[in-house]
Amino acid sequence: MKNIPLIIYGVIGVVNILGHYLGEPGMVRFSKPMLMPALLFFVYHHAQGRVTFRILMLCVALVFAWLGDLALMQKGEMYFLLGLGAFLVTQILYTYIYFKSSFEKPEFRLMPLLPILTFTIFLLFILVPIVPDNMQIPIVVYGLSLTAMASMARLRGGLTSENSFQWVMMGSLLFVVSDSAIAIDKFYQPIPYDSIVIMGTYIVAQLLIVRGVLDHPE
Repeated sequence: MKNIPLIIYGVIGVVNILGHYLGEPGMVRFSKPMLMPALLFFVYHHAQGRVTFRILMLCVALVFAWLGDLALMQKGEMYFLLGLGAFLVTQILYTYIYFKSSFEKPEFRLMPLLPILTFTIFLLFILVPIVPDNMQIPIVVYGLSLTAMASMARLRGGLTSENSFQWVMMGSLLFVVSDSAIAIDKFYQPIPYDSIVIMGTYIVAQLLIVRGVLDHPE
């Protein structure tokens, strides 16, 4: 019974990936808007009636991710920017949630963050000169928010349970991979099986992040 929300999310995720693989837009349009509501159901089921500030913020983050999903399903620059804005809020909230889901205040340490920071600098160095002028600032701002999210996930090491740290860390890195793939595919060069790569990493990332946050001991 307790695994029903995970099964529902998994089935929806598989339908989405199959829709991309088979070239069936109807399957994609049906499944993508259902992903975040399924995760919200998982959070609700896990909470068992307990409403904490951390769980509330997690739900808000998922709502903005859902709005981002809906926006990115549409075509056009305006919808892309709306989706970027919605996911910017999600990344900010995730960063704050990670900060609060620690036994004590995480301290900034450069060495553990070097791989994340190096990747961000490298990717922005490639992308910024080739994106349209009116999108350069939004791309940089979102890239920095994504980096902050992944960095805070890394800094939680030793400040939460091992399961919570590992789930959140893996989910955050997959989120970076997913969004980086979107940027590379859109602005730099097409990625083989782009939709499968983007959605596959995104679907797993969101699940791992939610699972990790919920696994943090109260």
